[in-house]
Amino acid sequence: MASKSPRSHQGVGKTTLSSELINQKWQSFTKLFKREKLFRRVPAGYGGTYLFGGGSSISRIGTDHCQTCVGVYFVIDGQRYFAAHIQCWVEASDTTAAGLRIPNAATYQRLQQEITQRLDVEAAQSGWLQPSEAMRNSLVMVCKAQVTDSQGRQSWDTVVGNCIADAVAGWLGVPEGDARRRPSERGGFIVKHPGQKRKMFDHLIDTSRWTAVPDHPQDRQRDFGV
Repeated sequence: MASKSPRSHQGVGKTTLSSELINQKWQSFTKLFKREKLFRRVPAGYGGTYLFGGGSSISRIGTDHCQTCVGVYFVIDGQRYFAAHIQCWVEASDTTAAGLRIPNAATYQRLQQEITQRLDVEAAQSGWLQPSEAMRNSLVMVCKAQVTDSQGRQSWDTVVGNCIADAVAGWLGVPEGDARRRPSERGGFIVKHPGQKRKMFDHLIDTSRWTAVPDHPQDRQRDFGV
């Protein structure tokens, strides 16, 4: 019987080389993708009702630099969500406390009423349903600033951000004492749709990894500066 000629490995070599080249190109692509993640930025003092996707392929929204302001996000229904960078400024005789501390209970109540009214207007004009458990469970709030009380302890009680967060949580029907009423001590966030996967930032969003895109015409941003 004639012996079989040895099999050539040339074809296998070519396939391996091709796979390596594909793998290199894929790694280059994923590095580029990871370096530039697009998101819709909510500017300070603005917010509103957004559509999932909003007619574009951008699936993330976020805001940052929430030092005394509060960044807010929650799902409205299967198609829409609310996001805002709620900004308040409070005059104070102590310049170190200006814009940070609320001087008295009357001012605290007035700011809460103002924020509640703006949420009422947004809900009415954008046709929201009543606050739901889905809204409350998806709630994200961030505010970086705390103050030191008379005993040297870090406190939220007189901080502008606490007043804002308290008003938003109260409007949504989050129970008193619930941890969801307290904003995270962070400076910003990005939320991805669907699934509400969150990325938190201490201060500013890392622009070497994230790129803000212009607002889409379907976005309905309103003034949320008080």
